[in-house]
Amino acid sequence: MPVIPPVPSVAWDDLAKQIGTGDLVLFSDNDGLGDLIQAVTGGPYSHTAMLIRPDATRPPLLWQEATQYPIADPETHVTPIDPISHTAHSGAQLGDARTVLRRMTGLGMTAYYRPMIWKRTPAFEQSVTDVMKKLDGIPFGSHETMVVDYLRGRLLGQDSGQARMFCAQLVAQTLKMAGLLDHEHPPNWYSPVSFSSASTDVRLLQGAVYAFERPIALPISNQRGDLEDGDGAGEALELGEAEIV
Repeated sequence: MPVIPPVPSVAWDDLAKQIGTGDLVLFSDNDGLGDLIQAVTGGPYSHTAMLIRPDATRPPLLWQEATQYPIADPETHVTPIDPISHTAHSGAQLGDARTVLRRMTGLGMTAYYRPMIWKRTPAFEQSVTDVMKKLDGIPFGSHETMVVDYLRGRLLGQDSGQARMFCAQLVAQTLKMAGLLDHEHPPNWYSPVSFSSASTDVRLLQGAVYAFERPIALPISNQRGDLEDGDGAGEALELGEAEIV
């Protein structure tokens, strides 16, 4: 199994200034599910998600497949509203990147940032937004169907469709529909390690490339309550310049 290279971490406050749409976050952890995913895929990562930021003046968002509802802010205990569907829901969802990362690292996961080196255009930003509108809310399924769907794609080359999706499948489908990933393999052929520098699975189009990933350092609350789901009223997030109506 590939090993995550020991490289210096980058502080979130410094990182947030350079994030662009299409950048990735990879996650590694050693709980039971993480160990299962890493064993099945042969890689050190158990989750991946895509960063979204069409407007550099606004905080970055995180596009991911999740079994839970959007994560409440650990400081305000307010649950953000998905700006695509204008609701809070599980499945494919868009949430505040810092909030999600604080919660997941607070639960023992390590997050890694992998930037995409490519000049984004307004047409690309709009394309990604249109893709998210189409895929938003697609359910995760179960851990069992995740393994089955991944093996169908990886071993048999069979597309499992869009009735449900796992994390890497959502990222791959988004890149494909946005024109940055070819259709040689179905979206469920990809796994979290596919999107890391330890793999050559992902060959982007239009001259885009991914740089090496680096661990993200962010403040983690020591209060257990800050890691629980909040019950505050939902707070609307704004996507930015790309049109979502």
